[in-house]
Amino acid sequence: MNPEQHTILRQLGANEFEGMKIRVWKYGRIAEDLGGIPPLRKQRENEIQAIEKRIHERGRGDEKSGRHERLVDTRGYREARRIVRYISPAGDMFDANVVLFYKKEKNAVEWLVSDGRTVVLDAGLYENRLPSTLYNQQSDRLVHYIPSVDDRGAYQGIVTIVEEKRRPGHALRKPDQKSLLPGFHLSPDAIKLIAERFGKPDAKKPRKPEHYFAPIVSNIFSEHDVPTLAGKMVCHLYDTLIMRTTDRVQTYDGEYSDLGTFAFDTFNEYVQKILNARRQKGNDQIEYLLDRGPGTDAFHFAGDTTVVQSFLFYFNKSTSHWRHPQDRLTRAYITLDQNDLRKTPLHFVDLCLVLYDAGVDFSAKCTSPYGQAKRMENIVVYIVESDRDRASDIIKQFMNERKLGGGHLLAASPSAQDGLSWAYEPAEYEMRLWREVSGSSGGTSFNMIATMYALPLYLDALIVACLKVGDSASAEKYRREAERMHALFQKYRITH
Repeated sequence: MNPEQHTILRQLGANEFEGMKIRVWKYGRIAEDLGGIPPLRKQRENEIQAIEKRIHERGRGDEKSGRHERLVDTRGYREARRIVRYISPAGDMFDANVVLFYKKEKNAVEWLVSDGRTVVLDAGLYENRLPSTLYNQQSDRLVHYIPSVDDRGAYQGIVTIVEEKRRPGHALRKPDQKSLLPGFHLSPDAIKLIAERFGKPDAKKPRKPEHYFAPIVSNIFSEHDVPTLAGKMVCHLYDTLIMRTTDRVQTYDGEYSDLGTFAFDTFNEYVQKILNARRQKGNDQIEYLLDRGPGTDAFHFAGDTTVVQSFLFYFNKSTSHWRHPQDRLTRAYITLDQNDLRKTPLHFVDLCLVLYDAGVDFSAKCTSPYGQAKRMENIVVYIVESDRDRASDIIKQFMNERKLGGGHLLAASPSAQDGLSWAYEPAEYEMRLWREVSGSSGGTSFNMIATMYALPLYLDALIVACLKVGDSASAEKYRREAERMHALFQKYRITH
């Protein structure tokens, strides 16, 4: 098996195929519960923990119940995330996202084997593996486990996973980390790192609660919403996660406006040129519109051509043309160099066409020169989870060929590829949590949720700062808001 091979084909007999289909379906259900709303998650955790406990009470080979433990030691091995395509004798097929483990020894690839079989774990379960309460967690190792099921979907045991203990913050900084499940998996160290980016409150004159305001123009709050103090503060602090720490020096007033006009004209001319060339070859699938309509694949604007807005250029492949429209989305954030703002629209168009021609289901947006100079996420690609690995390879190759990229978003998972970061879409329960915390009636993004999770630490710092200068009234308001957030986190069983 080649470690660079991303889709593995497996021919199965008819009965074996049906059994594997049930297994993969059941793994998906369990993984969704473990990564979903707290009541379901807790119920499923208790269910699986009972199996682990029973196996250890009766021994690893529990012959009476038929349940057993498989021990997998991944220390010294690297993760390889792949798609296994199972094929029946009749030609039916389905895909499963899996995790394997390998290491290279003298130019040869060695795959991790346990009990005489190559270790192949369901990726969704692996992402939501549970910490073992029966094995001692040591300074150099962590022990987690996941359940295993049989061809009828019934529990048959557990897989205990021993792994190296990574440095603090590894959940934030693990290269190419991805999640096949909704929701966030930021460690306490990651949350602290995000809170540090907020900076320390002014020791001499800490900001008062009434000096935080909701954005006047944004899609965060509607005119009927009543923003909370936490909601206003998240909007204020959010920029620290996405803005560059150093800004490009402006040569004269209005530079970004002039560069934006140039970028707009460049994008307009280039898209028309490229699409005309494609039509001459009989490829007329993509349109070019000011504001894209339903059912069309198109380059377009957001209905607004103001050249100094953060995001100016867009591409959408209609979801009616997606192969897996129900798949969860993952975000690829691309951070570009500030030195050449003029070529960014061209890179964006070319990257979208490469992904489109490869059959990837996605949409994308690109910053204006103003946005590129100010923000870390310059091109954002929203990719269906089943296409994520393939899209990742395409994006990396594209960036390497053009020598693009520099830096990573703080809260996102950085790729080994400089300039490429990954993030998840918020889960539905996190959207509900956000609405209760902020007072917004709408949805939100990865970075806003990450900011929300780190806000209680900043509130604690504000309380201390206010008390030191004798502003007990402000300290009390911040304390009540912190307690309200902690109560909501407890309600949704968020632990950071």
